[in-house]
Amino acid sequence: MGTLKPRFPTLAFLLLAGSFMAGCVAAAAPADWRTWNLGAFQMRAPADLRHAAGGIDSQAGALTTAALRIDYDFGLYSDPLDRRADTLDYQSRAGTVDGLTARFVRYRIAPAGPQAGQSCSGVHVPEVRSSGMGSLALTVLACADHADDLRDVPAMLASIRFQAPPRR
Repeated sequence: MGTLKPRFPTLAFLLLAGSFMAGCVAAAAPADWRTWNLGAFQMRAPADLRHAAGGIDSQAGALTTAALRIDYDFGLYSDPLDRRADTLDYQSRAGTVDGLTARFVRYRIAPAGPQAGQSCSGVHVPEVRSSGMGSLALTVLACADHADDLRDVPAMLASIRFQAPPRR
């Protein structure tokens, strides 16, 4: 008996390698990024971002540069990132973040108001964990004046890892 030979070994290899590399490229964060510890979660992002914490009833804050603002909110009332009246070209797709069900969005803000014309990209994770008051959720939303300034956001969102709640 002879050995079985695949008919298209090169094509099969290329398809397999391409599928693997596509997944790696989407989730790979550059080596010069740092890990930002943002309370309930960590995220890899450029080291030159400035961090400002805030929030009264949640873990909220922002990471900013001159060109980009990334707002985050972990708590009971984080923004579900539903379509709003002031958004254009709204796109939404299902996915996962650190193994949890998530919804990724992209949109532009209409040319009126304080964020007029900005492009935004973000994720909402509706059920990170339960609390005595309900489900704790995470929303991370990046907005910029130019859509090109959002090019690294998918890698940032893919790098999110949730931390265990503090023991009491």
